Amino acid sequence: MARFKATVTSYEDARQFWESNKNPEIAYNTRIGKLVLPNTEEEVFALIYHTSVVVVWYEDRRVMLNTEGWQTLTTKQRIQESLPPGFSIWQKNHEWFVGGPGGRTHKYRDGMVLNPETGEISYETERRVPKR
Repeated sequence: MARFKATVTSYEDARQFWESNKNPEIAYNTRIGKLVLPNTEEEVFALIYHTSVVVVWYEDRRVMLNTEGWQTLTTKQRIQESLPPGFSIWQKNHEWFVGGPGGRTHKYRDGMVLNPETGEISYETERRVPKR
């Protein structure tokens, strides 16, 4: 598995990496991007694999996961390396699952949101994946 050039598992980590690197590439075909959410002007940081936004870090510490339909081994690896401590992603019988602190397990779905402060995993509809 390819390793990231730095540990980036939060908004603050992503911001520091993005601000301190002229080249935001963190791994092969993978970079950190600064994006603005439509209608709110909220700035977020994202892990972009090829052209897909696969992880979004919000300033409130929540993290959104998204494959844009590319549920590949490498996409899963990129997401795994970007998850907050205590969370994990794995595959069983061709289905993806996300686990959180305390052993909570949820079937993976694009747009799921992790809350590192509470350990909750939700499917919030108000958070949308920002456009590049």
